[in-house]
Amino acid sequence: MQHFRAFPHDENTTSCDCVLPIHNILYLNSYDKPRELPENPDDLLDEGYEETTRPGTPDHIRKFRNPKTGDRIDFNKGKPNAPGWKGEDHWHRYNPNKTGKRDAMLDKNGNPVPEHLKPSHIGFK
Repeated sequence: MQHFRAFPHDENTTSCDCVLPIHNILYLNSYDKPRELPENPDDLLDEGYEETTRPGTPDHIRKFRNPKTGDRIDFNKGKPNAPGWKGEDHWHRYNPNKTGKRDAMLDKNGNPVPEHLKPSHIGFK
């Protein structure tokens, strides 16, 4: 277990030593600096991600999870001649700190955004 001090101790705050599994700390820190996602989803496999796509998932969607950081990402393959995001390859990144649908995803800069809205689509342009 990794120990860390949750709050600096001063006259206005209390402090506590908290114990969290180290993977939770990496999970939280993995969003400090969002990185570019690859155009080819198979490249994530070389970076330690596991494919978690379940049987029955539509063919144009692939799901990935990094077991070390907990980062969860979906890749959506664009459909030829479809309008908008449905016609473009793009990613969706899940917010590990979500409180509901209004902050369930992360935008390209790592900011919480609602599900299914334009900012939750991370493209390659």
